Amino acid sequence: MQLPPGLVALVRLLPRLLFTPATVYITLRILKALTGKPVPGWLRVLAYLLALPAMVAAKFLYTRIRDRREAARRGAILPPSIKYRWPGALDKLSVLLWNFSNGYLGMLLSMCPRHGCIDLESLAEYVQSECEEIGNTFDLYAMYESRASASSFLVAQRRATN
Repeated sequence: MQLPPGLVALVRLLPRLLFTPATVYITLRILKALTGKPVPGWLRVLAYLLALPAMVAAKFLYTRIRDRREAARRGAILPPSIKYRWPGALDKLSVLLWNFSNGYLGMLLSMCPRHGCIDLESLAEYVQSECEEIGNTFDLYAMYESRASASSFLVAQRRATN
């Protein structure tokens, strides 16, 4: 009998989910043992609430530093990244998600940076405007994951053949 895939995924994900709260719990127990006094309740709640965002930020910074050092070690240059307003490029992803559910895939709803108004333009025009600003090869940091992309067919073809 084979286990359901959801249960297998949960078992694989459980250590990652429990690591941060377990670290906070152990740290609070060590503080209690060192000081002899219990840690105030407000500090415990704050520590548990801020632990996951702090771990995400630490992982993001570690990944960026690791990628830069690896590129420097190999003599490479990292492509420039697209500018975002919200952490994790949630502004770009929310626009794409809204467009996917309410619009059609050829259109993109984006914030006009000059006027603060909503401007409707095609996805190809949007990518072209981003490429005019930062070049044909760019890094898309979406949800704290690096996704290098090339908008030019020739750049993508050269990458595929090398």
